[in-house]
Amino acid sequence: MSGRTVWFPGHMAKGERKLGELLKKLDLVIEVRDARAPFSTSSPLIGAIAKIKPVVLVLAKKDLADPDRTVVWMNELAKCAGNGALPWALDLRRDSLTPLRKFLSRFSPTHRELRLAVVGIPNVGKSMFLNALVGRSRAKVGGIPGITRDVSWYKVGDFLAVDSPGILDPHAEPGVHCVLSWLGCA
Repeated sequence: MSGRTVWFPGHMAKGERKLGELLKKLDLVIEVRDARAPFSTSSPLIGAIAKIKPVVLVLAKKDLADPDRTVVWMNELAKCAGNGALPWALDLRRDSLTPLRKFLSRFSPTHRELRLAVVGIPNVGKSMFLNALVGRSRAKVGGIPGITRDVSWYKVGDFLAVDSPGILDPHAEPGVHCVLSWLGCA
């Protein structure tokens, strides 16, 4: 056994390609990570995206994470925030997204709606976050990776949002893939 995962289905490659094409049309990118392992669940695309567009970080599943560790993670991630946007830790089933929506509106152009993409690895809560953001269940969600298989647009109020399939880094170290398996992301 090689110790490396080479799982990179066609929908991931297609999603990565489509996101690359859409990036110039977007105002903002929201990266969703799992609050239980925020560094291991970082998107392999986020470094390149952050050089082009502002990125807001959301730690989903905070209700499943240790609250004390989440505070430590939030402080560390705030130090890394390049655009001054502090990370948001959320329980997507219970927390109101009104403060986050208000924060996001500062990225809105004056002449049109805010265009944003929701990105991350599989099963961190991207579609659930998008549903909470738009205020209704529009994107399909599930407990297994790979429910979202294509880039989809959703319009609500002052937002035009793109949901994207989860994209893994097939070249990540084996330990990361073990963590992702334990979390249900792979």
